[in-house]
Amino acid sequence: MAFRSQLFALLTLLTFGLLTLPTKADTEYWQAVNVNIPIAQEDWGTLKLNSFTVAQLAPRFEGIGVLRFSNGPLWIPNDFFQLGAYGDIIYIEAPAGNPTQEYRFNLEPTFKGLWGKHWKWVNRSRLEYRLFPDQDSWRFRNKMRLNLIQTDLGFVPFVDNEFFVSPFDKGFDQNRSRLGLQWKLPSAGQSVEIAYQWRWRKNAKDVWDNDHILML
Repeated sequence: MAFRSQLFALLTLLTFGLLTLPTKADTEYWQAVNVNIPIAQEDWGTLKLNSFTVAQLAPRFEGIGVLRFSNGPLWIPNDFFQLGAYGDIIYIEAPAGNPTQEYRFNLEPTFKGLWGKHWKWVNRSRLEYRLFPDQDSWRFRNKMRLNLIQTDLGFVPFVDNEFFVSPFDKGFDQNRSRLGLQWKLPSAGQSVEIAYQWRWRKNAKDVWDNDHILML
């Protein structure tokens, strides 16, 4: 009964979020490829090379809005913890007509575990050093995700939240909360997710803006 109550609350919040989407809307398409190449398997754990590429496109951009290349080692000592260290090169065309570049160095610890009998959790932190042509900054991000261990419903509900803090300039300036459903596909390692995301962030005038986002 407790599980059904949790599921009903999750679906209710997701439906409410979708019904309150604003009339002014935009569309973005993100194309990402992530490759993990095994390097070593020893008693102290598994070492991999993680290579990640993502391109972001939207009508408001002139072509590709963001293009990111990320590479670095990923250490996995056990099933409950992993640590990545990555270097990024990022091309940014936002706003359109004013392109710039960002170089980023990331330290990314991730913890995993169980919550009760039905849920498993993943907590990923990311410490970023960001280097722009005219400035540099530090940013801390933390994302917590809960999803069902298994279900006979044919889909898996999940909820996650990520906050952003730039301690030396902007402070706490963004939060992303998501409610969604995941469907496992017949092919191993493949799935489809649909989610409502409520994102609130500080704009250039230091005023909070709210975005209601439907994600597929």
